[in-house]
Amino acid sequence: MGEYMKHKFAYFGIAAPVRKLILAMVKKNYKTISKDQLWELAMKLWARDEKELQYFAQDLLIANVNMMTIDDISQMEYLVMTKS
Repeated sequence: MGEYMKHKFAYFGIAAPVRKLILAMVKKNYKTISKDQLWELAMKLWARDEKELQYFAQDLLIANVNMMTIDDISQMEYLVMTKS
């Protein structure tokens, strides 16, 4: 994966199917996460260097898109503009 991304990012080496399985387990065990908790977790994951954690943050936000409102645009913009 590092070669594919021209060594611009750090990786754990977790394949997408495994990451999606982990996401399913997290969603199953944390069904009552608040939007504030979701954003806090997403931002902490985004701050890490490993690209899989950023993918996981994206997956979490997409899985909870029904929580999002227009008020979340600035945080979404931050994610789009950094580490991409």
